[in-house]
Amino acid sequence: METKNNSTNSTEYIDLIELWNKIWGQKKLFFIVWGITFVVACAIILPVPRLYQSTIQLAPEASNATNLGSLGSLASSFGINLNTSSSQDALFPDLYPDILSTNEFVVALFDVPVRSMDGEIETTYGDYMLRRQKVTYFKWPKILLYRLKFLIAPPPAREGSGEGKINPQFLSRRMDDLVQKINEQISCSVDKKTGVISITVLDQDPLIAAEMADTICVRLQQVITDYRTQKARIDEQYYRHLMDEAVEYYHAAQNDYVQFCEANWKINMPSISAQKDNLSNICNLRLGALNAIINQHQMACAKIQENTPAFTTLSRPCVPIKACKPKRVVFVLAMLFLSTFGVIFNIFWQAIKEQLTHIK
Repeated sequence: METKNNSTNSTEYIDLIELWNKIWGQKKLFFIVWGITFVVACAIILPVPRLYQSTIQLAPEASNATNLGSLGSLASSFGINLNTSSSQDALFPDLYPDILSTNEFVVALFDVPVRSMDGEIETTYGDYMLRRQKVTYFKWPKILLYRLKFLIAPPPAREGSGEGKINPQFLSRRMDDLVQKINEQISCSVDKKTGVISITVLDQDPLIAAEMADTICVRLQQVITDYRTQKARIDEQYYRHLMDEAVEYYHAAQNDYVQFCEANWKINMPSISAQKDNLSNICNLRLGALNAIINQHQMACAKIQENTPAFTTLSRPCVPIKACKPKRVVFVLAMLFLSTFGVIFNIFWQAIKEQLTHIK
């Protein structure tokens, strides 16, 4: 009876002290595993190119909106943006990230001149992203297979538009991959509470990251400005065309009046006076029409200025000093932690199996 109770009690616990002694007795194993893990982790993480991050923040101009008072404040506190704008603006800030990811916007960045921090690289952004990027050895087989595929069966040239320009609607496979690569390194976010727009650029060179963040910010503002002022600019061009025609008509009427007066200045006849008055009236009518069109043109120019949005730059893009990723120290420490946990788990598992075998 006592033997049965002893065996029952022995199965209810595991000797932790004995397990600790076994772990302590495997100190050499830990040092060996740590050494191997450290070397492997360094071999994995050190060849990975470091990326630098540069961010610019903008506060767009507040549009005319209905004042909701406390209801609007309460909705903003929960991150809800009540779109109560009275204007018919289709490009509200929530769509800005989608604008940055379009082919038209990204392809327009290919011709932006860039210069590296050390001054060794000075080219366009498209050429820099296509040929001047550092690549880890993990991707070498993929790149070799990719190039071999194009050597065996080269795709038809698609990106050309006949004028040496790239057509965003008709990209080749290489250009499409480049657009996707740039999209991965460019991000735009909008704070729903404050409306602040943050544009972030990742790059292997800190100076290029800062320059491209500033360039993308300027290009985005230009796209939004062109959209907001499109109707006003069309009206301005239309009134400018009418103004040019009115000036020509007025000058023609003025020349006719002057020539008639010079040719008949000695003749004092009622018919001549009536014709002179008729030409003078035509000249005055043309002048009145010209003044009216000039006023319309000035109003159209003022409308362009009125519709031009204003952006407040909260923070300019700075050249980063430290890389944002990869976190090499964190990666190595995480690998060491996982290896330590694996060794401890293996020792525990072997000890538990030994105790269970001994109990049986």
